[in-house]
Amino acid sequence: MPIRVRLVLLASIAILSMAIGTWLIISRLNDTRTNVEREVLHNNWALDCSSLIHYLQRERGASAGLIAANLKDFDTVKKMRSDSNAALDTLFDNPLATEHRLARLGLADLRVKLMEIRNGVDRRSTDWRRLRDAYTALINTLLGAVSYEMLHEAETYSPKLDVIAELALAREALGLLRATVNSVRGQVIRNTSDQIFIATELTLYRHHLDVVRTHASESEISALHSAVDTPDYTWVMDAINRMLSKHEALIAPPDGDQWWERSSRLIDALKTLEEDLFDKLTRETTEKVGIQKAIVLWLSGAALVTLLILVGFVTITIARMMRDLRELSTALDQIVEKENYAIRLKDRGGRDELSHAFQLFNRLLEFTDRLIRDKETLASMDTLTGVMNRRAFMKYAEREIARATRYGHNLSLVFLDIDHFKQVNDTYGHATGDEVIKIFVDTVKARIRDSDLLSRWGGEEFIIMTPDTGINGVKNFAESVRAGIAATRFPGIEHLTCSLGVAQWKPGETFESFSSRADMALYEAKRTGRDRVCTG
Repeated sequence: MPIRVRLVLLASIAILSMAIGTWLIISRLNDTRTNVEREVLHNNWALDCSSLIHYLQRERGASAGLIAANLKDFDTVKKMRSDSNAALDTLFDNPLATEHRLARLGLADLRVKLMEIRNGVDRRSTDWRRLRDAYTALINTLLGAVSYEMLHEAETYSPKLDVIAELALAREALGLLRATVNSVRGQVIRNTSDQIFIATELTLYRHHLDVVRTHASESEISALHSAVDTPDYTWVMDAINRMLSKHEALIAPPDGDQWWERSSRLIDALKTLEEDLFDKLTRETTEKVGIQKAIVLWLSGAALVTLLILVGFVTITIARMMRDLRELSTALDQIVEKENYAIRLKDRGGRDELSHAFQLFNRLLEFTDRLIRDKETLASMDTLTGVMNRRAFMKYAEREIARATRYGHNLSLVFLDIDHFKQVNDTYGHATGDEVIKIFVDTVKARIRDSDLLSRWGGEEFIIMTPDTGINGVKNFAESVRAGIAATRFPGIEHLTCSLGVAQWKPGETFESFSSRADMALYEAKRTGRDRVCTG
């Protein structure tokens, strides 16, 4: 299959893969947006349930008071029922209030049960305890519906729902306290079961508020304190504690109107806080829906533009690749047929693989010349130590002498030789000897300047030329080298020394004479005990 066809096929596969991947990403984002919108619906459902619970609590309290007062304030009850009916209609109008969902959550016969309770009140065929339990059963069903829908069916839910649920439970406990106290406050002798019920609901109320404080944010806790830390709260708690006192016969019950108003204001404050949390949660989810929609829209546009760019890019790339391949094929034919290694491919400055191949091809042609130069370099280098060999040093030494002659600069020479090196080879072997020489050179190289010339003169003998250095300077330098070698640890033999001879070049002196004086100084250093520097 021709390369051109292969490239077109691969490009088509890449474009198709990108289109599929983009479609999958957008579909996933749409699913996420749908989930967020569903979360908004569930939040609204929970808010509608919460509102109905609130009005049923008020209706329960008013009805309980009505039963206890022998049906003297029916107008208030009628107003409460009207509010409950409106909240019930709102709940049943919610998009989630399908027949299937209402039946599953036990809310399908909510209207019927509520009418049965009200008929019992109207016919005076119930007492306040049965009335309380009947309303509480409806409210608990609604609380269960909220909990089930929001915490078990929603894909994701905010931790705020836990706080809202606890607030609803606290409000229900306070509503039961309001209804119960409103019903029994006029009793001369209070029923023990009523007091136990009041004490239980008071404990539950405090427990739910404690849970709210534990899980809520600082701002939510502050709002809760503002709602409950009020004169109404103090008055209501004091009234409840007086109702629970063991001396209840001696304590006057709370005033009915004042009890109803103050406890209702406290419940309303919790309801307001709950609605504020719902509003905040709704804003957050609404913002998430907006963000998801914006992301989908932006990504769809970006994907379309990217696909167009990709198609254009692939087309141009294939055309350029075919052009470069033709050029490369032509150049190879010329090199093979005419052995023309001077030819160079045009470097277009690109960063793609073909441009890189062109650059490598040109570098390959240049490599031949560099091999020749490298061969000369290797010929001038000591293979063991990597420093100049004797022949190369001679060339550079003559250049430095010429420079010193021209400018009148100082020039000095150092001969250095490893003491008793033959013993090292004889005792430890030549491999250890080679390692000693390399460490020796590394130690010397660490102390010379970039302008100094270091060379292996032969065997264990080395030479250093130090431009722009007088006799005192070269003696100090040589001494530092000697001390450095003496302080160096050599593997296997631990310690060795070296002897050094130094000399300063005299104007007009040849290299042979110059190096001979330094060599004689080295001989003197060895003759007089080694591990020292002598001057020639």
